[in-house]
Amino acid sequence: MKLTGIDAAKSKEGELAFRTEPPMTEKVLQELPNVWILGSEFGIDGDLLVWRGGSYPERGFPQQVEIFLTEAENAVKAKKTGDKNQHQAFLKKVSEQTGFRLV
Repeated sequence: MKLTGIDAAKSKEGELAFRTEPPMTEKVLQELPNVWILGSEFGIDGDLLVWRGGSYPERGFPQQVEIFLTEAENAVKAKKTGDKNQHQAFLKKVSEQTGFRLV
């Protein structure tokens, strides 16, 4: 996930609203604190990522954010794939136990 810029209209004192590509989602935001200690300093406003940290970001901040956003995004994708695999395994087991075929 990439930061593409600061949304001036949505940013306010103490908060910077960033546009991201792809657009920010609630699931990625929820995963962010699990991959980065500073993840809880962020929020979401529509599809914008909002920095609510106590200070203004330093020069290397965008690169750090992009790294951890990508990790959070990948974790969300992995969970989705894992959920699908678990569901398929459940269906297979029920099929085998009941004799019903999967269609």
